Amino acid sequence: MNVYPVSSPTLSIPRVRIKTDVIGFDGEVEKSFTIPTPHHLVRPGFREAEVGAGVSNLFTLAGVSTQGLIMNRRYTLVEAVKIKAGSEQIVVDVMIRPDSRDHIGGSAAVVEFTGPAGSADEGKTNQVQLMMDFDYNTGSVTCNPVVIPAEDASLTYEFVSAKVAIKFTAKGSDKGRSK
Repeated sequence: MNVYPVSSPTLSIPRVRIKTDVIGFDGEVEKSFTIPTPHHLVRPGFREAEVGAGVSNLFTLAGVSTQGLIMNRRYTLVEAVKIKAGSEQIVVDVMIRPDSRDHIGGSAAVVEFTGPAGSADEGKTNQVQLMMDFDYNTGSVTCNPVVIPAEDASLTYEFVSAKVAIKFTAKGSDKGRSK
């Protein structure tokens, strides 16, 4: 019996198309693809969580069950920082990834922002020093931000939250997997 598509002595490789389903974090099928030629990333998307100062759990904040999932360290990203300036909120877009020790800190985690438009602090440069530690197995994150206002700032600045985009990886279940 010939398993090749042509009956000749030349080597040919049969073409195989496999249908795969992307199982979301809730266990439902999100999308179906034909591989090996997909045009999309075949895995569930990012989840976002607003992390305040102190200790938080990213599983809880992202609305994901801890059963069968762990956080994927390659896909953890701080996307924005919210600061309260007087009665207004300032949102600063950033892109900060944890280092190899699952820590955000140092000069790479200094976020600069200016005072709100129309205020006495407009154009004055203020800073937030982010210090965050992630535990990818439990989902725990410790956030200790330090707000450093400009020397002549007239408003009081307060850290509100950091928006963290994360992905989860299946651990002993099909949630968050292709099958």
